[in-house]
Amino acid sequence: MSLTLAAAGVATFTSCEDMLDKGNSYVIYADTDHLTSSSDTVTSVVGILNKLQAIAVRTNLIGEVRADLVDVTENGTIDLKNLASFNADVTSKDDENQYNSPRDYYAIINNCNYFLDRVNDSLPEIHTDAMQYMFEREIAQVRTIRAWTYLQCVLAYGKVPFVTKPVLTDAESKAEYPMYGISEICDYFIKDLFRDIYTEMPDYNSFDNSNVTVQRCFFPTSLVMADLYLWKAAIEHDPTSAKVAAKYYYNFLNTPLGHKTRLTTGTNSVEWSTRDLVDSEEPLERASGSFTFATSGNWSSKSNTQYLEPITAIAMDSSSATGFFNELRTLYNYATNPELKEACIIPSEAYKNLSRSQVYVGYDREHNDTIEVSASDIDDSALNKFMDGDLRFSSFWSTTDREYNDKELKLQSISKHRNMNVLVYRTQQVYLRLAEALNYAGYPRFAKQILTIGLSNTVIKNEVQPYYTSSEDSTFINYFTFNDSFYKTYAPSYTVTKDQYGITTMIKPSLVTEDAMSEANMLGIHSRGSGWSFMNKKYLPVLPVDSNYATYPEAELNAIGDAPVMKDYTDQFPKKPTLSTKKIDEPSSWAQYGTQVLTFEEYWAQDVMKSQKESRAQTLYDRYIKNDSIGLYVAYLAAVDAYNAEMEVYSADTAKIMTEYREVLSGYNSRVKTYVDAWNEWHGQIYANPAYIQAEQEQVDQAILDEQALELSYEGNRYYDLMRRAFWYNDPKRLSDPISAARPEVGSKLLDKRNWFLHYKGQIGY
Repeated sequence: MSLTLAAAGVATFTSCEDMLDKGNSYVIYADTDHLTSSSDTVTSVVGILNKLQAIAVRTNLIGEVRADLVDVTENGTIDLKNLASFNADVTSKDDENQYNSPRDYYAIINNCNYFLDRVNDSLPEIHTDAMQYMFEREIAQVRTIRAWTYLQCVLAYGKVPFVTKPVLTDAESKAEYPMYGISEICDYFIKDLFRDIYTEMPDYNSFDNSNVTVQRCFFPTSLVMADLYLWKAAIEHDPTSAKVAAKYYYNFLNTPLGHKTRLTTGTNSVEWSTRDLVDSEEPLERASGSFTFATSGNWSSKSNTQYLEPITAIAMDSSSATGFFNELRTLYNYATNPELKEACIIPSEAYKNLSRSQVYVGYDREHNDTIEVSASDIDDSALNKFMDGDLRFSSFWSTTDREYNDKELKLQSISKHRNMNVLVYRTQQVYLRLAEALNYAGYPRFAKQILTIGLSNTVIKNEVQPYYTSSEDSTFINYFTFNDSFYKTYAPSYTVTKDQYGITTMIKPSLVTEDAMSEANMLGIHSRGSGWSFMNKKYLPVLPVDSNYATYPEAELNAIGDAPVMKDYTDQFPKKPTLSTKKIDEPSSWAQYGTQVLTFEEYWAQDVMKSQKESRAQTLYDRYIKNDSIGLYVAYLAAVDAYNAEMEVYSADTAKIMTEYREVLSGYNSRVKTYVDAWNEWHGQIYANPAYIQAEQEQVDQAILDEQALELSYEGNRYYDLMRRAFWYNDPKRLSDPISAARPEVGSKLLDKRNWFLHYKGQIGY
């Protein structure tokens, strides 16, 4: 089935009657005596943050259990199973599914609308600059939360009623409102948030939930803006929007606002120790290292340092008895209350296979050599814990077998979901979305550095700028400044080895010193679990050679053939003649002997002997008298004549063979030159060729998609990461195929775009 994935459509309208309750249950301070002071404002904003609790868990589940990285077990509720199998639609008043309730999104939206409507009316009454400044922060944050909530809602439902004024009366709830799709939501809030990009978030000092600070509960405006542009780029297949998205992701990462410094990828990783890789003769048993985002200290720290990974979380209550409990803690982990029970959500075989298929590459600095780790190098017990391939999976996932009530249970623990709060944004996620945006924008080499070596100005100068040379490209790339004094990588550039054609055959990173390495704070994200990815052959920034690319000079390469080897020709030489006559001492000048024996005086009188001392000449003469005879001399001269004749033939034969060798070598060198000239012409133009950029984009995009799975699994991103690809490539199979591979019974549904989204009573849904 072929579908066009355009997001815009015929405008439709619906009411909000069944999606909103009126009054103070869903609207904070629905009277005219509030939102006129800073305390009212703080209370109202915190109230809105509380409303986010209702959609926190489902935001994760809607984005995760419908994709290919997890399976729902028999312990899952019917609602959870229906969500995973795309059967969670609510079609009548008798239907229900706890994860399909648009009411909860609109409760947040209505509170935001009320706040913005009321506080804007109050602003003219505020006379102090300080109060005006505080209100600006509140307004910007509420606008941002509203935009984020609308985005989550429309991603879940495809089309949603669009309301920007508070619904406070029965008549207002029954009014008809336009239905907005993802594109319309993005367009509206891109304009709505523009004024707030550089407004700092509110700075509150306390929060009831001591496990997370208020600052970590706010939504960075530039980050939400970047997401809006990324979705707009994907849906409209628009590189220009992708460029803007990349800039906003960069702005967030590189702009210190409030308590946030510039953010790096950090160097947290799970790895095999170099000592074990190099020195140990035993199988590898235990990897070392950890990730910080799952620890409570990072959530409760007000200071957001460059190494800190959590950015935004929705604060949840400590137990279900006190309010909204983070149900993810019991869905992804085994439960103990009211009885011991296995987890409801487990990793799929597709995810396990993806993790295991990665190549782990270690590095031996002493010998300047890479070490690839295979399953045969790893102890069986470690293999059972999935410590092969990428190590991230084994670092946050573990199982324990236990007998309970006469049953054997496999108790799963996922450290990502031990915290009481629900994660929304973290640093690695933002860098991966930056990579996705850069790739969509047409800069795959730029995007790839985020996976491999990390970003710094030196990396960009060496590995990005030389390949994008137009003025437009230079202007765009120069926007991104990752100053080397702050952003420090393990290797700022690469060195190359060239082949006999002068073409690069090997690329190796130029590592910084060990002392400088200890100061590094930027690591390619793939290196967090797969060793030193910038030394992995698959991830090296090799010069682009794609035999399927039409203009690559493959014919010229194939025509070169093997280089002629001189030994192959010298082996064809005939046997070299030898002088077979008995060797005798040769006086200084045989030619002047004639046929008579000379006296010593006659011998010494020869011109050739005058330079000799008399004693030396006498010695030679005595040797001649002793060993030579006229007959022997004549025989020798005859042998020399025969030898010279044979040598003349030998020289002619070898000269002919060598002439053939030089002709073959000349032809080979000529074909090499033809290829090198063609290669240089091809390579010089390649990054100006949209066809090649597109081919390289697809390769890098798959690497980014895999990395998003390896790094962000279980965090509620996977379904939407796949859906963006389906939009970008205008191909439903980009969504259906991965899910079909994991769960064949549901994947085929996704060939119909209507099934991508939830539906609610005919009022909301695509």
